Amino acid sequence: MPIVQGDPFVPSVVPQGQMIYNTIDRATPDAFGGQVGATLEQAGNRLMQHAAQRQQLANETNVNDVYANQFSPAHYLGSYPLDQLPTGIKGNRLEFPGSEAEGNSFVFDSDLPPKKIYLGGKERFLNK
Repeated sequence: MPIVQGDPFVPSVVPQGQMIYNTIDRATPDAFGGQVGATLEQAGNRLMQHAAQRQQLANETNVNDVYANQFSPAHYLGSYPLDQLPTGIKGNRLEFPGSEAEGNSFVFDSDLPPKKIYLGGKERFLNK
């Protein structure tokens, strides 16, 4: 293979100094819209967080609505005129002070409280 030496028209393999195309170290992401991309990414993350929060709130609202309107034991069923507060609950029986002969407890044997109970020596009726 012929070797041409000293020919001014043949470029050197190793250039002297730094060429203009070799200045990539000055190119930054900001020069190519990096800040715009970062801002859009942050906005997307915030929107995703807000969407998750809104979905969580909607889920909680739906659950609370179901409990309040369908399964809540807090629906008003009525009350009995009582002279004293109950002393305890055993199973489905509500206990009051006093003797059994006077009536010191009553049993909830269905979904609703009994319409009539005997408590403290008196018959008491469920008032609605």
